[in-house]
Amino acid sequence: GQLGFLLSLPLNEAAMPAAAYRAWIARCVDAVVAHKQELEESFSVWRNDMFLSEANFRMVCQEVFGLRLLEDDIADLALFVGGDPSSEEPTVNGLLVLQLPDRFRS
Repeated sequence: GQLGFLLSLPLNEAAMPAAAYRAWIARCVDAVVAHKQELEESFSVWRNDMFLSEANFRMVCQEVFGLRLLEDDIADLALFVGGDPSSEEPTVNGLLVLQLPDRFRS
């Protein structure tokens, strides 16, 4: 899976350079701030705890964020916030996405 692929890469190829990381976080935070209410409603459609399958997460984000975030940004965001490790399929923690502005806004 994705984790196995990342573990096989040298660290400098698996990690974003610091400037790219800061720019990506800023884009994600701005997108979440602009669409927080829509995200809250959409993330809780499948489960009240806001854990979503990766497919549902990508679908919601592509619909809600529109052109604010690229598909690669959304895929990286899914990996960044992770999900429920006990789940058989990859999940994303929507609550952590909603908390991004609190954690990273300066």
